[in-house]
Amino acid sequence: MIAYFGVLDLWLTHRHIGGSGFGEGNPLARHLVAHTGSVWSLTPLKVASLLVGGGMLVGLRRHRVAEFAAWAFVTVSVLLMLVWVLYLEGVEYSLAFGPLNPSWSVERGPSGPQ
Repeated sequence: MIAYFGVLDLWLTHRHIGGSGFGEGNPLARHLVAHTGSVWSLTPLKVASLLVGGGMLVGLRRHRVAEFAAWAFVTVSVLLMLVWVLYLEGVEYSLAFGPLNPSWSVERGPSGPQ
């Protein structure tokens, strides 16, 4: 399940970051993209964090704290999935009917023309 959420997060990030107005929420990943200029630079970071975090949970699985951490991770992953669903529903609505807030668009930004 952890690997599934990691791959899904990576795929959605690659698909929507950049031109769609979507921004990366992780400050380290956001800095990496800004520094390299490429969303592909996130792949090693996300894979490494998945392997390290998953490895720690598997290695410590017999400890109660690690089990709590695993459930916390699943909870956060489900919440992240819900954020993605709400974001994508907003994108679909905007594509079909225009922006939810007419004063904002990807091209102009929230404050209008620059």
